[in-house]
Amino acid sequence: MKLSIIYCFKDRELSRIKRSVESLYPQLGNNDEIVFVDYGSNTNIKGEVENYLKDFLQIEYIYVEAQGRLWNRSHALNIGVKNSTSEYVMMADIDLIFSQSFLNKLKSQFQTTDLVNYQCHYLPQKFKKYDQLLNKPSKYAKCFKKSTNEGLGLMAVKKSLFEEVNGYDEYYRVWGMEDNDIIHRFKLIGKETTWLRPDSYVFHQWHPTSGIRTRENIAKGWQSQQSVYFKEKNKLIIRSQNWGESFSKRTIASQVIAPDFEYELTEYNPIYATYFIKNKLNEHEPNQVIRFSYNNTSIEELKKTNVFKLISWFNKWSKRIKFPMVLESDLYHFGDRSTIYDFRDIFHYFLLMNEKDLMDYYLSQRSQSIELTIMLKG
Repeated sequence: MKLSIIYCFKDRELSRIKRSVESLYPQLGNNDEIVFVDYGSNTNIKGEVENYLKDFLQIEYIYVEAQGRLWNRSHALNIGVKNSTSEYVMMADIDLIFSQSFLNKLKSQFQTTDLVNYQCHYLPQKFKKYDQLLNKPSKYAKCFKKSTNEGLGLMAVKKSLFEEVNGYDEYYRVWGMEDNDIIHRFKLIGKETTWLRPDSYVFHQWHPTSGIRTRENIAKGWQSQQSVYFKEKNKLIIRSQNWGESFSKRTIASQVIAPDFEYELTEYNPIYATYFIKNKLNEHEPNQVIRFSYNNTSIEELKKTNVFKLISWFNKWSKRIKFPMVLESDLYHFGDRSTIYDFRDIFHYFLLMNEKDLMDYYLSQRSQSIELTIMLKG
């Protein structure tokens, strides 16, 4: 059998990539391949990764012009599958390290099934013994927590089944439930997943938490919105006829492009900013470049207060032990001040709901400032 392994990533360090690729590449059969989708990494990382991968004959490197766009794992993986040439495809993760017999065990299971999920063990933050990890995988597997069968992101499937449901639903962006969604649609066409044998050891390299508890990575309420979408669409197998298509030529190649019009959002009330953006866009002509920006000038003074320091300490502690509560400064809670995340959420929701109506956009965020540059469709 011929297998294509699909990687997707954006702006990850080269050492992490090397550990994953070098654990899997030696296991490839003569007809196997790796399709590596770089979803808009910055120029430095792109250069490093592309230069590293050029020496691997069975790896195809695809760079997607997604700089300044919202992360979309569904889109990235769909592009990888569309460019693959094998009968079977496996979704990998750049954080994973694979034990030496992993691919053989996976291929063996495909003799009796067309859909397989696999699990991984989570390495701790301070783990350093990478040189020993794959020599005694069973030893380390006993030491570290294993992913549950609720996590369906690590998957391998017959490519024809993937094409039958038109791939991942690309509505699920930033951080979502695209995996549960596609497994659900496989069930609708009569395919149940099986789990790879437990001695097929895979290890997950530590990285900071992402998801619903991390305000830095996901807009407030977006996870709930995706759940609503999932319930509304749960009987619909085919979602898009254009899945896996790359972006057309970018018109905003960099956030430093000079806009035709620029507006600074200075109101404390972010709800007002939502209407302000829409009203301003209605005033402009197609193909014009409009930039909206927000700079938080009050946060540095607020950070110096003892109350703010206490709240920050509590939230870090809460996140570390996964305590189901975080605190918010009353200056933010009662609307007297806005954080950079309030305006980030505005920009995210605007893009999530209006992306198809835009010719192009570029979202740039720093510690206490954020810019959204938009070009309207003609």
